[in-house]
Amino acid sequence: MALADLAQALTGEHIAISQAEDSPSNVNAAGQGDILVSLARDDNHENGLWIWAAADNLRVAATTAVECAETMTPTRPRGKIQ
Repeated sequence: MALADLAQALTGEHIAISQAEDSPSNVNAAGQGDILVSLARDDNHENGLWIWAAADNLRVAATTAVECAETMTPTRPRGKIQ
């Protein structure tokens, strides 16, 4: 599989893909709202690929909670009985 094809398959709303030499780490993911992904060929295996990913797990969890709350708001009961 070509790296460009894999990058296209992994592309999403909260994913930042890089093919830089630096792999993402918890240090450069801190404070970021996106999941940082880096792709590289494995020099030891002809068909091998490396996928490195890092995310600020607190920020991702908070973002997910807010999105869930926004999605559930229209289903909130109306009136005094809950």
